[in-house]
Amino acid sequence: MEEWRVIEDSPRDGASNMAIDKAILAACESGEVPPTLRLYSWKQPTLTVGYAQDIDREIDFGRCRELGVQVVRRPTGGRAILHHHEVTYSLAAPVPHPKFPSSLQGAYKIIARALIEGLEKLGVKDAVLANVRKADRRQFFPRSPLCLSSISHWEIAVQGAK
Repeated sequence: MEEWRVIEDSPRDGASNMAIDKAILAACESGEVPPTLRLYSWKQPTLTVGYAQDIDREIDFGRCRELGVQVVRRPTGGRAILHHHEVTYSLAAPVPHPKFPSSLQGAYKIIARALIEGLEKLGVKDAVLANVRKADRRQFFPRSPLCLSSISHWEIAVQGAK
């Protein structure tokens, strides 16, 4: 049985959290460390933005400063997420990996199913895998720089929301 590593980290600022995630990913890719699940939280409100997001066009840095919200870029894609009083996870494993299919969507599906199982053990009974087609997302969810404004295929939904 393959060994995995779980890190239960202390609260950190956004830049440190993203730097740690990047370092873990690089170490997993090179084979220096086993696949790693990291659980962490945030010292202050932090807006993380996807690596390809146009932050100059989509983020009001002045307003973020006024509100005390740090802005950092994630090493992953997607849209902006405001983090604060929550537990965040990152999962890093080499590609290819025997536990995951070769497609990103297939990996999302496996991870989401594991998260739903964990949520059920915590008493959250309404969590389901979203099965939203791209055409439906465009029709029902307007394009927004905010990640939580829409739901994608294989994301977790509770009572219709991410």
